[in-house]
Amino acid sequence: MRFGCGLDAAFLDFAAERIAHGVGVDDQVRDGAAGRWQRVRADIRAALPLEAEQFDHVLMLAVLEHLPEPEPVLREAYRILAPGGSLILTWPSAMVDPILNVLHGLRL
Repeated sequence: MRFGCGLDAAFLDFAAERIAHGVGVDDQVRDGAAGRWQRVRADIRAALPLEAEQFDHVLMLAVLEHLPEPEPVLREAYRILAPGGSLILTWPSAMVDPILNVLHGLRL
């Protein structure tokens, strides 16, 4: 399961050989299947249309820093994780912020 998978769900493409069942959730993707995984267009800040306890891993790669209130998203991640599952989080270093600000100013 990938929260905030982005428009092209590139991580799912990258890890395709290692994923038995994967779902990418983002408000920018089109709903539908792609290979062995599914894309779900949804706001990760709201309840997701997914069953509880169905994923061994939930990934949030460079997502947490974009959430003004991360707690509801983390609660939803916990809800869909199978017992003993793992939540994998990354976020950029604060040293990247000036670069991101410039790119944002350029609308990139």
